[in-house]
Amino acid sequence: MRRVVKSIKYFAVFLYITIFSLAVIYLPADGEIYAQNGIKVYIDAGHGGSDPGAVRFGLYEKDANLDIALRLKSKLEANGFTVVVTRTDDRYYSLDDRVNMANSSGADIFLSIHNNAALSQYAHGTETFWCSNGVSGSNQLAGLVQNSLVSQTGR
Repeated sequence: MRRVVKSIKYFAVFLYITIFSLAVIYLPADGEIYAQNGIKVYIDAGHGGSDPGAVRFGLYEKDANLDIALRLKSKLEANGFTVVVTRTDDRYYSLDDRVNMANSSGADIFLSIHNNAALSQYAHGTETFWCSNGVSGSNQLAGLVQNSLVSQTGR
């Protein structure tokens, strides 16, 4: 019985990842998040290349993260932000590489998108990590992104 319950939980988690990768990120286009003073955002799509992240039923976290990051990039650029991304395809970058790329980009805000798939209540679901470079409102932007992702995907 435990094996069946565990399998159902795994299936549910990866079903959410599928929904997540297909979801369109909604960010208000009515002026609520328009960039002011040329704010530059760096978006890191977690994992990639030889690091797939969570994998189940042929679904890879790295693919969902990349899809979300590229959609978010388009939404933010349409609202006046300058956006730099870690990757636009399935390639691996070490954590040090990601940090160095983000630091050298001159970005004001750093966002990293992840989709965890563990049975632990502390390591599952959508996460949007962020760091600001002293830019006012950066935590609000990260909160909008996170809330929109959770709302759209139910994760």
